[in-house]
Amino acid sequence: MASMLDLLRDGHTNLISGFDIGRHWNWYLNRPPNFNRELVERNYLSTDHRITGPFAHNWLRDSVGYVYYSSFSGNFSTPQLDLILYNYSEAKGLILDV
Repeated sequence: MASMLDLLRDGHTNLISGFDIGRHWNWYLNRPPNFNRELVERNYLSTDHRITGPFAHNWLRDSVGYVYYSSFSGNFSTPQLDLILYNYSEAKGLILDV
């Protein structure tokens, strides 16, 4: 049954059972790279960034906050999120990069 998902060519469609997950995975394997973590680290986080749970964050120019959340699979607590929102409460803007 899972092989029928290949006909859809949709990486967002899954067939989940108690023993396996069927998905069209070629969309991911055949795609061109579109993300460069080093670019994020060098230009947005730099060497003085902070880490709160799964979030890496720092101040950018002009009082703009930057928060990087690398994956929705990383759990975070309410106090961690509250701390980040408090730290950037005076920011002119806040970039949430997921």
